[in-house]
Amino acid sequence: MILTNVVAAANAKLEGGIAVDGLGNVYVTGSSMGSGSASDYATVKYNSSGAQQWVARYNGPANGEDVAYAITRDSAGNIYVTGSSLGLGTGLDFATIKYNSSGVQQWTKRYNGPANGEDIAYAITVDSAGNVYVTGSSSGGGSRLDYATVKYSSSGTQLWVARYNGPGNIDDISYAITVDCSGNVYVTGSSMGSGTGLDYATIKYNSSGTQQWASRYNGPGGVDDIAYSLALDCCENVYVTGSSFGWGTGLDYATIKYDSSGLQQWAARYNGPASIDDIAYALAIDMSGNIYVTGSSLGSGTGLDYATIKYDPSGSQQWVSRYNGPANSDDFAYSLAVDISGGVYVTGGSTGSGTALDYATVKYDPSGAQTWASRYNGPANGDDQANALAIDGSGNVYVTGTSLGSGTGFDYATIKYNSGGTQQWASRYNGPGNNDDVARIFDLRRNTRIAFASLNATWLF
Repeated sequence: MILTNVVAAANAKLEGGIAVDGLGNVYVTGSSMGSGSASDYATVKYNSSGAQQWVARYNGPANGEDVAYAITRDSAGNIYVTGSSLGLGTGLDFATIKYNSSGVQQWTKRYNGPANGEDIAYAITVDSAGNVYVTGSSSGGGSRLDYATVKYSSSGTQLWVARYNGPGNIDDISYAITVDCSGNVYVTGSSMGSGTGLDYATIKYNSSGTQQWASRYNGPGGVDDIAYSLALDCCENVYVTGSSFGWGTGLDYATIKYDSSGLQQWAARYNGPASIDDIAYALAIDMSGNIYVTGSSLGSGTGLDYATIKYDPSGSQQWVSRYNGPANSDDFAYSLAVDISGGVYVTGGSTGSGTALDYATVKYDPSGAQTWASRYNGPANGDDQANALAIDGSGNVYVTGTSLGSGTGFDYATIKYNSGGTQQWASRYNGPGNNDDVARIFDLRRNTRIAFASLNATWLF
């Protein structure tokens, strides 16, 4: 059974801003202010008790802005991160790094697109042979931003690059990636259409990087549609979710199923109670082929709420569960996981009562009833935003994100909860610059490369 839900893909290859291994060690990545080096990649390992084991930092050749957006782990315990890094005269480049289990850097590979401009990797995955795949946006020659997907061998040799320039010849950004057991690669994101605004664009490549199909989705509103998350089932059906303009309903959730040939099987849309501003950020599939999505949805007098939906394999909605935090204001769910018993976990940021944004992690039972909700308010009583979530085989839950510290600016804050939602530990990381340490993917609310968002969740099995 392939179970994936990424930036993005959650199977044994553990994608997102957080990963957990079989011993309960936790790995997080993001950006961290250096001492005289602007922001650097910072990847941190904690043991099962939350004690920091190592920190691996990367400062690119230009000593400028370096931001890690995604992390994954292979079966041998190696850790891979990717993101964007300022090059010498090349603008931002993809920068992908392999660390061994002790945090020692094995290799670093950079990709500079044909326009020598802005290249940003948003998602990463590995296959069973240790090949590494990254995807994101890359400046093209005359086409502005294109999808760019790169495959590396386990030793870091670049094997191929596949680029996609949509029919609008502008602004194509890939946000999510996964790979199947045959080495086929799937990516999704947003792509400018010809007179249709941004559309979902989902692409399958074979193991050699040759495009097999590209399927586009233009919602009923005929304007911007952006896919953020991607999953495969055991039959290599492909599922994507994101936001799509409806006809008179503003942004809606839109979840699409394609068969293995790229033919659309169904599209399930969700328009929340306020009939505007509904954006799905994360997707997961359970062992029975049910599909789960979560994100933010404008309520009736409640601001934005978490809205989590279960669909059966035919796309019929089974339930919708909403979470409105204590301040009755904006709540954003960014990450999702499903356990082997059908329990559903979501996390994100939720406005507290006098505490600004807090982490809010919610568990639902298989029928969609809320089992527990656990909140975290950091030491500065300011903004705390969870962006990624993982669960282990014992039902423990791990979340990470960014949290305002007391005199330290924003720090990484990583938390473990037991299966009942009781906090076991909270570990914080404050980098050498004493400011702006953000465990993250990218900002989905503003669709820019700054704090407070995630595409991914992970499930350890």
